[in-house]
Amino acid sequence: MKYPNFEFMHEHGLGVLAFGSEVPEVVLKLCNLSSPSDIAVIRNRFAFSGRSCILEAMHVQAQRDISAAELRVTRTESERRHLEERFAAAELRVTRTEAERRHLEERLAAAELRVTRTESERRHLEERLAAFESHMTRMETERRDLAEKLGSVLSSESWRMTAPLRFLVRLIRRLTGRNLRRGRIILRALKPANIEHRREVIQVLRRRVVLASRFVPGLNNAVIHASRITLPSISDDSNLKSLKYIPPHHAAVVSYPIWSLRFDTPSATDLLHLEETEIKMPEILVIARFSSETFHLIQQTANALKATVGVRWRSVFITKNPDDTTFAVTCMQAFRGDVRFLTRSFPEELNGKIIVLLEAGAIPRSHGLRLLVEAMVHNPDLALTYSDEDRLSSKGLPEFPWFKPKYSPLLAAQGMLFGRMFAIRPCGQLASDSLFDPIQSVLQLALKATHGLASERIRHIAHVLFHDILPSAPFQPVSLPSLEILPFVSIFIPTRDHWHLLRQCLDSLRRTDWPIDRIEIIVIDNGSTETETLEGMAIEEASGRIRIIRDSRKFNYAALNNVAARAARGDVFVLLNNDTEIIDPTWLRKLCAYAIQPDVGAVGAKLLYEDRTIQHGGVILGIQGTAGHAHLLLRESEGGYQQLANITREVAAVTGACIAVSRTAFEEVGGLREEFEVAFNDVVFCLDLLAAGRRNIYVHDCVLIHHESKTRGFDTTPQKIAVARSEAIRAWLHHPRLLVVCELSDVVVR
Repeated sequence: MKYPNFEFMHEHGLGVLAFGSEVPEVVLKLCNLSSPSDIAVIRNRFAFSGRSCILEAMHVQAQRDISAAELRVTRTESERRHLEERFAAAELRVTRTEAERRHLEERLAAAELRVTRTESERRHLEERLAAFESHMTRMETERRDLAEKLGSVLSSESWRMTAPLRFLVRLIRRLTGRNLRRGRIILRALKPANIEHRREVIQVLRRRVVLASRFVPGLNNAVIHASRITLPSISDDSNLKSLKYIPPHHAAVVSYPIWSLRFDTPSATDLLHLEETEIKMPEILVIARFSSETFHLIQQTANALKATVGVRWRSVFITKNPDDTTFAVTCMQAFRGDVRFLTRSFPEELNGKIIVLLEAGAIPRSHGLRLLVEAMVHNPDLALTYSDEDRLSSKGLPEFPWFKPKYSPLLAAQGMLFGRMFAIRPCGQLASDSLFDPIQSVLQLALKATHGLASERIRHIAHVLFHDILPSAPFQPVSLPSLEILPFVSIFIPTRDHWHLLRQCLDSLRRTDWPIDRIEIIVIDNGSTETETLEGMAIEEASGRIRIIRDSRKFNYAALNNVAARAARGDVFVLLNNDTEIIDPTWLRKLCAYAIQPDVGAVGAKLLYEDRTIQHGGVILGIQGTAGHAHLLLRESEGGYQQLANITREVAAVTGACIAVSRTAFEEVGGLREEFEVAFNDVVFCLDLLAAGRRNIYVHDCVLIHHESKTRGFDTTPQKIAVARSEAIRAWLHHPRLLVVCELSDVVVR
């Protein structure tokens, strides 16, 4: 059966087929067309419409083909660049390999030259040895001949006959020589400057008088009275070069030049020992840095290096502009052909070698390099050694010594510790190239070398090993560590009566710049009986400003604070005396910024008396066999020794009148030792923190007033003195370093 249909001739010849009873009339008309022209019109119309769709589809396909081609081009270009980079890297490796090959050839040539020289020296030594053996043979022959002649003389009859005469001559010579020596000693003792000889004569006379007085009554007192001589004083500006004797010990404590000569200058025997053991020391490299303003110091620095004893060295002098004609000429004149001074950077690998970094102004003493290096030789783990230093007066005498402490990270960061000369052992964090970079200062290099190192790898040499002849650079204050999240702080205030003091302390605490919801004040009442005190504390407690813990036992400062610590909610504890007064609103931020650091123990403030003189600027161990406050009675703004009163730094201990400590650190050492009821508990607590590997810090710009000992008074009664003595003995047993006499500059016991 044939159905009505209409066939299209374009594309694949598709058409329309009509079947069924519901075929639209329009479709039937289309299928029943018989006129060729009408059929052609319809077919052409649909062919035209289909062609636009085909073209659109072809356009879309073409766009896809173009995108795919562009992607292939991009990938091809990326591969080309990658191949070019690999080719460049290969060329760089080839260049480096060629440079290394040339360097190895140079080293090989140098090694062959050294071998040749060594062989020549060996032959020369063999020739000298042969000559020496020949000389020894001749000397042995002569010795035997002389021995035979001496034997014949001693066995002769004339020698035996003249024996009494020879004995008489020896006796006369001995008596004459002894009298001459005694005469010379007496003559020297009569000269004004020869105090030691005068003292020696006096001591001899006194010994003789003790013996003679047994037989001659009254002679002892008479001669001793006549022999008393007033020794002349020695002024501070004495010229060491004019001294013809070493002054006695009592003069050394009033004159640093004399102290330096007696206690910190090697003797001739010491220098001879350094020279004899020089071969045991490795060869070191001294890198000296100069600016155009310090070219005039090149000659003096070179002369000081040439005078060095006890160590073999080579040196490189560098400046920011190595092509500077003045620098080159000055160096050439200073070196005078000494081959130990290199004209270019040290060619060998520096890792593991000992390098002395020296900045213009540092003048090494003759034994300075040896002592810096010797410590590293005996301790291979050391990465840096530094020493004490002083300055030179216009007369060339040493003055203003800087006796430094053990390694102090805060002092080092402020440019106060290492000075212009120290020794390092370059390692990973300090590339060899940076050592020769004239842009970087020695302080920058020192901080790079010590970054992240354990303090045990940094050693202080407790000797003045160089003079600094340039003005000291101003120290660079460290910025306060940031407090991203304010810790909750618990303030402990032990008290007993004296409401006027506690009220003043509590009123001043309200000035503190700290959120009230992040702080609690715990008052430990140690048995107050005064009505005013009890009423005042009750009002404060009712207002919610303080918490009160009542403990009426015998006064025990350590126990009172430990009780408060067990009841406290804070992350940081602040131990505060009731006779302190807050005058700096930011005091707590400054203390807590350090106290929350993971390696920090106790943090203390600068405490002032009412007249604004310093009562506490850190604690020094060893004073009177225990400890004492540094910078006592200086004015508030005075820096004291080396400006340390105005520098935030590590210290051995801080006073218990104001201590901030994290809960973690407090509990790590078990709090304060309660066997120290009154004195030394704060110092022992700080030493316990040191023993636990923590740092104690003095914050110079955190300032409080301390009306010292107004609650319990001073230790002036026999009972209080006895308690202080017994607690001092217990402190010695816990920490023997309290017996060490340490200098005022010590921030940690040496």
